Amino acid sequence: MAPRRRQRNTVLVAVYDKEEGHLVYRFNVKNLFSERLHGGDDEVLPLPARPLARFPHPPGRIERVALAAYPRGGGGGGAKKMKIVAATENGRTIVHDTSTKESSPGPDLQANDLCLQFEALRLQGGRCRAAAPVPPAPFDTLNLTACFVEGTRIWMNVDDQQGTYSLDMARRVWRKEGSWYLPIEDGAIYVPDLGLLLGFKVGRLNLCAYDIKANTPMILRQGQNFGKLLPLRMWRSGDLIPTVHDGYRFGEKHHPVEFFFVSLDYLGGGRFCIAWSSTPAPLGHPSKLKGCIFALTAVELTRNSDGELQLKKRRSRCYFLSRQQIGYMLR
Repeated sequence: MAPRRRQRNTVLVAVYDKEEGHLVYRFNVKNLFSERLHGGDDEVLPLPARPLARFPHPPGRIERVALAAYPRGGGGGGAKKMKIVAATENGRTIVHDTSTKESSPGPDLQANDLCLQFEALRLQGGRCRAAAPVPPAPFDTLNLTACFVEGTRIWMNVDDQQGTYSLDMARRVWRKEGSWYLPIEDGAIYVPDLGLLLGFKVGRLNLCAYDIKANTPMILRQGQNFGKLLPLRMWRSGDLIPTVHDGYRFGEKHHPVEFFFVSLDYLGGGRFCIAWSSTPAPLGHPSKLKGCIFALTAVELTRNSDGELQLKKRRSRCYFLSRQQIGYMLR
C-alpha cells in the first residue's frame, strides 16, 4: 500500500504588482473545505497587510521573474522553514528564507533569458546551489503551451513542433513522447495517489481530470470534464446581468466582472484549490469596481462505488486587487 500523502491547509499566492514587483502571500484555506455557512460569505477582503516575501523591481525598470517554493506550498510545520526562489530574466536568483525573513543572492543562471533556456537549481543544506547543466532541448524554439511533473520527469507541449516532449532531470535526458499533445493548457498537476492528471482545457474554462496509464509512451485513457467552475458573464432575456460567484456579486448590469487567469494547487486527500483573477474595468468605465478580484475556490475530487470521478465544489473567498495587480497560485 502506498504511503498516505500528507495534507496541507495552506496555499501560496504570488501577486504581480506593476509598481512594486512580486509579492508572495500565504493563505489558510481549511475553512473553505467546511460545509457552506449561511451569510457572511459575500465579503470581499483586502489582501493581508504584510506579504510573506517581497521581490521588488530593480530601480528604474520592470523585470520578469519566475518564482518557486520549497517545500512545495509550505504546508504544515514546514511553512516556517520554507525557501522561496526567484529567478530573473537578467540571470540573477534570489532566495528568501521564511524562517529568518531574510533574502540572499543565489547562483547566477547560465543564460539571461527565461524564455530560451532550461535551468536547474538544487536546494541543499539550506542553500540554493547550481545543479548540473540541463542538456540543450531537441527543438529550435521554446514556446511551451502546457507542462506537468511526474517524478523526475517533466512533460511539456512544444508549440509548432507537432508533439509532446519530456525531460528526465535525474538522467538529464530528453525524449519525444509522441506526436500527440497534452489536452491541457499551462501548468497541470499529476497526482500519484489519485493516478490523475488535473488541469484546465485550452481556453481555461473547464477543469479536467485525465486517467493516466503507467506506460511508455504515456496514454491518456480517459478524460472527464467537470464543467465551468469559474464565474462567467450571464445573459438573461438578452440582457447582461452582474456576475455572481458563490454569494459574491460583482459589477453592475451591463458591466460584469470576467475571470480570465486560472491556476491550481493540490493539497492532498483529493482536495484542490483553484485561484482566479479578474480583468479590471476599463479606465473611464462606469463600474463601481475600480480594481480586480482575486478568488480562491476549494474543490474535492473522489470516486464513487463504480469508480467514476465526482467533483464537489466547496466554498470561495474573494479579495480585492488594484488595477495593476494579478494573482496566481505559487507551486
